[in-house]
Amino acid sequence: MASYPNTIKTFTDPTAASNLNFPSHAQQHIDENAEITAIQTELGLVPKGSSATVKARLDAIDTTTVALAAADAVLTAADLTKVDLTTAQTVAGVKTFSSSPVVPATPTTSTQAASKSYVDTKTAYGSIVQAMTSGTNYLAATDGYVLGYITIPTGASGNAIGYIGYSDASAAPTTIITRFCLGADNHTYSQYYSIFFPVKKSNYYRVVLVSTVAGDGVLTSCNFYSVGS
Repeated sequence: MASYPNTIKTFTDPTAASNLNFPSHAQQHIDENAEITAIQTELGLVPKGSSATVKARLDAIDTTTVALAAADAVLTAADLTKVDLTTAQTVAGVKTFSSSPVVPATPTTSTQAASKSYVDTKTAYGSIVQAMTSGTNYLAATDGYVLGYITIPTGASGNAIGYIGYSDASAAPTTIITRFCLGADNHTYSQYYSIFFPVKKSNYYRVVLVSTVAGDGVLTSCNFYSVGS
């Protein structure tokens, strides 16, 4: 069995005084044939390729390898000025995009860009989450606004008819956000006056109907509308 290419075969050279059986003449030929065959198998056919010699081919490969290594070093230095796909980097200067960049749907920190879908959910008209009654305190689970109206019916004669809207962080808010008051004296027609004021998330809010004569004013409709989450 050949030693090459795993090890280098060592041959025992006969001398002029050596007998043909020491070293064995036949075994010498067997070993040489095995090693020659192993070398041919390892190199394959036409190992020089298109080069003049095998050495020339290997030298050319070495030259190319050195050139590629040098090029890689240059590219590595240049990469420091490029934006890559996965590394956290700080980019300076104004960058103008010809197409809008795509960002995650929901930002998680105060400095992240917000997607259109996220902004749309925060600025939508809102939906009714709380029907209100006069004098009742409510807690806002989201940002939102109070919208409604009072009715002063025909013939109302109270000296003062109106409403007060309150909102702050207290469970029974005392901060006046909006108010309206109208003297009434036997109105020929019913009159309607709008109520509107914003409410911050986690604040309390309430609307109080003001009427010096019972029944002269009615909180006809009043609701809290949620905006965002």
